[in-house]
Amino acid sequence: MVPTNMNKSAFWLRNLIIPAVVLSAYCLIFAHYISALRQLPDGVNLAFTQALWPAMLGLAGIALMAYLLTLRMSAGASPPKDVLGNKLDWLLLLLPLTPVVQYLLKNQEILTLADVSYLLGLFLVCSAMVVLLIPAILQQRASLSVLRISGLTFVFMLTNMAALSASFRWFSEGELKIQLSIVLALFTLAFLLYRSKHRALLYLLIATYFISNGLANWEAPATTGTDSLPLTQHPLLQAVADEPPAQTPNIYLLIYDSYVANETMLQYGIDNGEQEEYLVQQGFRLYPHTYSIGGHSVASISTVLNASTDFYGNSRSGASGNGIVHEALQNLGYDTYGIFPSDFFFQGINSGYDVTFPESKPVAQVLLDGILVGEFRFDIGFDSHTNAGFLQRKLQLFQEIPSSPLFHYSHSYLPGHSQNSGACLPNEKELYAKNVRLANQEMRMDLDTLLQFDPHAIIIVAGDHGPYLSKNCYSTSEGGYNLREITRYDIQDRFGTFLAIRWPTQTYKQYDQIVVLQDLFPAIFAYLYQDTSILNVRIPPVILYEPSLVSGAYVEDGIIRGGVNDGEPLFISD
Repeated sequence: MVPTNMNKSAFWLRNLIIPAVVLSAYCLIFAHYISALRQLPDGVNLAFTQALWPAMLGLAGIALMAYLLTLRMSAGASPPKDVLGNKLDWLLLLLPLTPVVQYLLKNQEILTLADVSYLLGLFLVCSAMVVLLIPAILQQRASLSVLRISGLTFVFMLTNMAALSASFRWFSEGELKIQLSIVLALFTLAFLLYRSKHRALLYLLIATYFISNGLANWEAPATTGTDSLPLTQHPLLQAVADEPPAQTPNIYLLIYDSYVANETMLQYGIDNGEQEEYLVQQGFRLYPHTYSIGGHSVASISTVLNASTDFYGNSRSGASGNGIVHEALQNLGYDTYGIFPSDFFFQGINSGYDVTFPESKPVAQVLLDGILVGEFRFDIGFDSHTNAGFLQRKLQLFQEIPSSPLFHYSHSYLPGHSQNSGACLPNEKELYAKNVRLANQEMRMDLDTLLQFDPHAIIIVAGDHGPYLSKNCYSTSEGGYNLREITRYDIQDRFGTFLAIRWPTQTYKQYDQIVVLQDLFPAIFAYLYQDTSILNVRIPPVILYEPSLVSGAYVEDGIIRGGVNDGEPLFISD
């Protein structure tokens, strides 16, 4: 309703000027907090708040001019009080908490009760301040209903932005038109219901949204694959339980994230033949046709270090140092080392390595960073300081060889994969090419050091999966591609791996039967024991985890099933 002349100035002041200035202040405080205080990377939420606060100040300026024009006409009038708030307004807080609960449920496997309590408590308090407390303090000077609903809309946009980024495939910044459309629609609906006699309907809609969203996202954590054997009955542990091995060389597993064989590299316009030739000259045997049964680091590495399709509990158990391979090696007197740029593999589970770098930080902090940034990037929680420490610590350990045998697993995040938004950046392949060069430099530095200080070790250089550079640069199922469009190189791009092994002696050849990356440690233990029967513990060479990454296509014993190249080999190079 348009106000009368007697309260026009109060209308502009209470309903537009002060709420717009307050909303601008929220934006500036939030932007300063995440960029200056927490020093988080630029992201969708920062771009949104940086675009919103000037717009709100502009609105406040326009309203101020209208206020000054109407001020004389309502001189002496006192602004009417807005007493619409009531004790059920706390139900409004369920709206910004709904996305938070969704994220918690989707990450329940790696969260503790303390993590959940911390995040819920933090967002509850912050939402209450913006939605309930500050409007109550300012209600004598501004409209309580406008402040309350605008604060509600603002907080919900921030907490829900990561979900919007996933839906619209935003990276670094979103589409302001879409964001403002959502803001306007949500504010209008909530404000009209809040100001009407049907306010109870607003509470009901929010409560229903909260409950239904929670039920829709509730699922039991995926903890097992297909084996489902008790850990003690794992065939690898049984195969090596009774006799000591013939030899116990040190073992180094050096993973370079998303590093692939040259056949796949060539599809990106990268010729990595010189690096492969370097490895051959250093005595490495190349395995150019290997692939992984999982297309993500956790699924790939945990199954490698469990020598199994089963995770045996938490999906990170193998990668975190609590795998079957670690158990078998520790039983043989090996010390285990896990050296990483971040605590990604330890999230939700303690490290099982005898020596670990870096120290683990609360998972809640990593999840909080993703919510604040407004997108759950794969590299949330990584930082350059920790990466520099990782490189230094890795090289230090390569030069400090203990008397007892050791197993060393390090995982570099170079060259790395796409940003996993579901939409390719314009320079996605160029970024990957740059990072391949950096990974090659790191690899040469690693190997030159190792070969100087521990030349008789088993040294494994590998990639865990592909870099996702074809089609939509992530899951083709989510990109709208059907199975008939999936090519050989789409599958290589997601499940292909790199593998090169430097064996200490030539006696490895009869044990050298590797099809999938998960065959690695059955072959290693067969070599340690000089016993080909251990090769029987190898898993079926079938892609098992995330076939949706290629719209349901998969590979079985090196042969593609589904797609353009159905029935053909996954790799065609010599």
